[in-house]
Amino acid sequence: MTRTNNDLEAPALSAAVQERIASDFRAADRAAVEHELRRYAAGSSSQDEPERVQLAILELAHGNARKATQYTEDALRDYRDVLYWAFYQNDGARDRG
Repeated sequence: MTRTNNDLEAPALSAAVQERIASDFRAADRAAVEHELRRYAAGSSSQDEPERVQLAILELAHGNARKATQYTEDALRDYRDVLYWAFYQNDGARDRG
């Protein structure tokens, strides 16, 4: 059975994730970014450290809501990519344009 956005529960975001959103994103973008991060947590197929992945998404997005959406999509495909790009790649970020 395929899960849709309507089937997803809205998991709570940790205090660290909420603080990062508040410090990095414009007030007008915060709700959309929170939605994306909740979508990741609800849609991830395994227990893959959702808070760590969410923080990696925020690190890579650099306050850009569009990039947060792109990196959420990447994480839903394979969260390890996002962790690598954020924390282990030499330059610390992947250029998404």
